[in-house]
Amino acid sequence: MVRIVVAFVVVAVTLPLIAWFSGGEQSVRNLAMVAGFTLPATAVGIPVFLWFRRRGWLRWWQSTAGGVGIGLLSALPFALRDPGFLAFAVPAFANIGAAHGLLFWLLAVWDPRRARRDRRYPSSA
Repeated sequence: MVRIVVAFVVVAVTLPLIAWFSGGEQSVRNLAMVAGFTLPATAVGIPVFLWFRRRGWLRWWQSTAGGVGIGLLSALPFALRDPGFLAFAVPAFANIGAAHGLLFWLLAVWDPRRARRDRRYPSSA
C-alpha cells in the first residue's frame, strides 16, 4: 500500500517539477496548467487503479492505456475552453497520460524480484 501512495505522489509531482525547472517566462504558466491537470488526474487515477486491480488488470500496457484514458479526460477542459487547442491537447495529454501510467506501473505494481522468479520458472501458458 505504501508503494501505491508513493507512486501517486511521485507521478503527481513529476510533470509540475519538469515544468518548473524548464525555466523561461513560461515556467509559472506551465506549472499552473500542469497543476490544474494533475489534481483531477490523481482524483480519477485512484478509483481507476482500484478498479483495474479488482479486475486483475495490472500489466504494464493496461496501466499505460489507463493513463492515456485519464490524459484524454484531463484534456477536455482545455479543449472545451479553446476548440483550436484540441489538435494540440489530444496527442499531448494522451502522451503525458501514457508516461504517467507507465511510471505509476513501474513504481507501484512492478516487482523486480517477481520478474526474476517468473523468468526462472516460466509458465506453460
